[in-house]
Amino acid sequence: MPGPSESIVLAGREGADYKWPRQIGLTQATMEVLYIDVHADSAQKLMDAVAQVDSGCAIRHVGGLREAMDALNHSTPDAAWLNPDLPGTKSGEVISNLLSLWPNLPVIVLPAQADEALAKDALMRGAQDVLAREGLQPERLLHATRFEDTRCYLVTY
Repeated sequence: MPGPSESIVLAGREGADYKWPRQIGLTQATMEVLYIDVHADSAQKLMDAVAQVDSGCAIRHVGGLREAMDALNHSTPDAAWLNPDLPGTKSGEVISNLLSLWPNLPVIVLPAQADEALAKDALMRGAQDVLAREGLQPERLLHATRFEDTRCYLVTY
């Protein structure tokens, strides 16, 4: 960790919602995640599994894109998890819309099963990661979320 005389150069997270200590895990503060998933039952199962592994992750579930936009207008979480199976939308368009309005929001796409074409499209549109929910361990999801939340920082000495 840098000492008092060392400089820290940050890249990628400018703006009023800047939360340096929490974003890189320097404090015990809660990591906030917005989980966008129309399927409330499967969302609850994943949220319960994550809570058993890490009680320091506050997950807010919303059932659709409109609710997600409303939530993001009030508070910017540390990351967003997105089930790409939202009715009436295409996953790529959802990612593009989210990132056009919140370009610094790490978005992790969580399709039900592995889908190479969806993964390529999501990553090209700016998603940070794509992890199939089928067989997904909560530790892997939390690791990816924390990694994506901190990867844009460069610490120099």
